[in-house]
Amino acid sequence: MKITITSAARIELDSAAEFYEQHRAGVGADFIDELTMTYHRIKSHPKAGKQVGDNIRYQLVKRFPYSVYYIEFPSEIVILAVAHQHRKPDYWRSRIESNDKVEEPDIHYAA
Repeated sequence: MKITITSAARIELDSAAEFYEQHRAGVGADFIDELTMTYHRIKSHPKAGKQVGDNIRYQLVKRFPYSVYYIEFPSEIVILAVAHQHRKPDYWRSRIESNDKVEEPDIHYAA
C-alpha cells in the first residue's frame, strides 16, 4: 500500500528533526530513523494504530514524544500529522478534509 504525506506533516517532521539536531548532533537523524520505522509499521499493519475517528488512527514514535496520525484509504495511507504528544491536542483535525498530499515520505535528514 502506498503512503503519502501531507505538506503540513512534512513541515512538522522537518522542524522536529531540525530541533533535535540543533540540540545534539545525530539526534535529528535518530528521529528520522524512528519515524521511518513508524511509517513501516503503519504500512505493514495499518489497523494496529489506535483509532481516534472514522478511519483515523495514530501510532507512537518510539524514543520520541511524537505520534503519527494517519487515515487509511483503500489504495493509500495518508499521514495527516507528526504531532508532539504534549502540545495542542487535535490541532491536526482540520487537515482531514484538506487535499494537500504532495509527496512520498522518503525522509532523509541532511545535516
